[in-house]
Amino acid sequence: MVFLFIFGINIVSAADINENSTNVLASQNMDLIYSDVDGYDDVLADNSSKVSTEISVENVVTKAGSNITIPINVSSADGMPLNCNVTALLPDGTNQIVNIINGNGNVGYFIPEDYSGEYDFSIEFLGNENYLPSTATGLITIPPKIPVQIFIRDINAKPGENINIPIYVVPYYGLVFNGNIVVELPDGSTKILTITNGFGTVDWTVPMDYNGTFNVTASLKETIHIWLLMELVLYLSLLIVHNPLKKGIKFKIMLMQWLTRMLQVIQ
Repeated sequence: MVFLFIFGINIVSAADINENSTNVLASQNMDLIYSDVDGYDDVLADNSSKVSTEISVENVVTKAGSNITIPINVSSADGMPLNCNVTALLPDGTNQIVNIINGNGNVGYFIPEDYSGEYDFSIEFLGNENYLPSTATGLITIPPKIPVQIFIRDINAKPGENINIPIYVVPYYGLVFNGNIVVELPDGSTKILTITNGFGTVDWTVPMDYNGTFNVTASLKETIHIWLLMELVLYLSLLIVHNPLKKGIKFKIMLMQWLTRMLQVIQ
């Protein structure tokens, strides 16, 4: 197939030109005629045979000073995974070339300590001889403060027994807490508890003469990063009952239901 171009030219005579004019007018007509001629290829570029593509990325919620991994998926419009290279355009203005294998790849990025708020990133596929280009945009969110939930389990103990009180600290957005919290015990003592990967235990010896209901307070007052700058208090009620026969104390922990659920992210 071939496209034939036929040009028509209008001739302008001197008589048609004003003697005071400094410009000469020329006009050109162009007709495009398509001819199906055997033995010829199309002379115009044609993308109709290329397959469209799709890129999918996940939005990320994280904290400043952390390393993140952004998963990338690239496929054809009919779901076929691609093997290709894409370019990641990151919030700090840098670019990374990412190798996509069987449709999957990822890009790593360090969140600067001074980041707070929302930042865009984009993934670009430039296309090739078989596939059309495509682009996807994602969002990295660094909240200034993140809500945290604190949980404590029920415990059974005896007078004079040394017990371990398990405490869980769970941030929102699937993050993992590592840091210190303050635990105030029924005898008035205070302990700094180090939470590792969201979990820690407090040792406490039950006084022999305890009888009644007492409170344990687990609170987050100290911070390591700005994303933890929030005071959270969870009250733990300890119901202590003497049993003259068994000489035991049963601790019934009445956890206040999702106290920290009411906390909002402070902007």
